[in-house]
Amino acid sequence: MTQLKVARRRLAILFGAVIAWPALAHAETVDLFCHPAGNPEGNGLNLSIAMSARTAAVWTSGASRSDVTANPATITSDQVIWVSQGGGIVVRWTLDRKTGALQDYVQGRTESLLCKKVKPVL
Repeated sequence: MTQLKVARRRLAILFGAVIAWPALAHAETVDLFCHPAGNPEGNGLNLSIAMSARTAAVWTSGASRSDVTANPATITSDQVIWVSQGGGIVVRWTLDRKTGALQDYVQGRTESLLCKKVKPVL
């Protein structure tokens, strides 16, 4: 192979990697632990957001991640919004990506939690 062909091939590989990089940056899954304000050691919620799939899953501490269904989420640079339901109850969730504040709205009541990034939850 000539040096020109090798250089072109390397350039094509490099160019392909540069184009794919933004997609890879959004492919990550972010795992968070959310707790009541003022009680970081108390019972909380696990939250997993799949950026590329645009889904969010939330479950209580002690429950298994595999038992939870991910819900479609609207993900912007400022927030993540999704709706979950179970047992006849619909919950609307809003995560502020800048502050880590998570609010759930259910049956006319809002509760606020604070979230922080954690290692992936199995």
